[in-house]
Amino acid sequence: MTTIAHIIERATCMGNLFFTQEHMHFFNADIGDTTYEGVGGVYFVTSEQFQGPAGDVHPRRFTVRQWAHEWGDILTAGLFYDIKEALYAVQAAQHLCSESLERQTNRLLSLFTTRAELGKYQDGVCGDIGRIVEKGWCAPCGGRIELVFGETRLGHRCVTGIEFVDKQPEDASDTLILKAELRRICNAYLSGAAT
Repeated sequence: MTTIAHIIERATCMGNLFFTQEHMHFFNADIGDTTYEGVGGVYFVTSEQFQGPAGDVHPRRFTVRQWAHEWGDILTAGLFYDIKEALYAVQAAQHLCSESLERQTNRLLSLFTTRAELGKYQDGVCGDIGRIVEKGWCAPCGGRIELVFGETRLGHRCVTGIEFVDKQPEDASDTLILKAELRRICNAYLSGAAT
């Protein structure tokens, strides 16, 4: 099983600055001791607490992170500084590591479809993350999603953004979740394809 110590060592050796003292201090970040590893990848939980310029201290919140070992990168699973309770962050990490990328893709893309059309995709992709990434787009019923590509700090191809064409999801929070999670899943696929 991959440990936090292993992740810190490998990421640092590969030039990632995530675990530097400066980064941890800036975000007042703590790293959980436990990793969650399974078919969906390796995850861990961090917590961050911000202090405003006037000295006001914001509440400590939690973020689920994914270790992209091929790149030596740390990906944010979902939204940064979004989870209010440590227990919920741990449950999310456990769920993500146990769910295949294809299942995660199907579930997340279903946010973009109408309830009557769940799982039916115009181009037959139906959650095949490899096809989505290689084509650079997919078309769930009612709209098209395009991927915006860039490079990681170490020069690997990655998805930097998601653009909606034709239709936006009805719920704005669904839009943020879908963009963040689909980007993470595509990058997990790309990091696995990089080997």
